[in-house]
Amino acid sequence: METADNGRYHRGSNAGFFLWIDLSPYLTQAEGFTDQWQREAHLVQQLSEKKVHLTDGKSMSAEKPGWFRIIFSQDERVIKEGMKRVFEVIGK
Repeated sequence: METADNGRYHRGSNAGFFLWIDLSPYLTQAEGFTDQWQREAHLVQQLSEKKVHLTDGKSMSAEKPGWFRIIFSQDERVIKEGMKRVFEVIGK
């Protein structure tokens, strides 16, 4: 499919739209880890257990631990359910 300005879109694709969010205040909940990168990995594990898959900052070469990438090109109900699960994990 082409747009009027010759841009091309692929039906069914769902990448390219994301938010970069700071969850670093919630890394302190992971006790027993010696550094913030380990706490970030622990938060990733907790999110995965709730079937939420966010790209962690370490994988994106973030300068500081706790930054995550949220893709928001999915259906609205999927985004809302995913965010509900994120809030359950971080206790909000």
